[in-house]
Amino acid sequence: MKIDERKALNTQKPQSEKLFETKAEVSSRTGKTSSTAGEDGVALGSQDQLRLLAMTPSAEEISRVERLTQLVQSGQYQVDYQALGGAMVAAMLKGY
Repeated sequence: MKIDERKALNTQKPQSEKLFETKAEVSSRTGKTSSTAGEDGVALGSQDQLRLLAMTPSAEEISRVERLTQLVQSGQYQVDYQALGGAMVAAMLKGY
């Protein structure tokens, strides 16, 4: 008997939760109805605000980058090899 490892490792979990809801289920649960029948859509208005907030660096981050840039350009930046190695191992163990 020959075992194909690619197929053996590609197992699927049984579906224990719903993967979709009908519009009637959503509207009955939320109390909202769709304005246009038969039209699907996703509202991402609040997501834009969150993305903008996440992408805007704070004053502390800007000053830290400027300070590190000056140290690197002047040749004064010293790498902490033990901290770097520890961070690499920790990231590997977490799966990054």
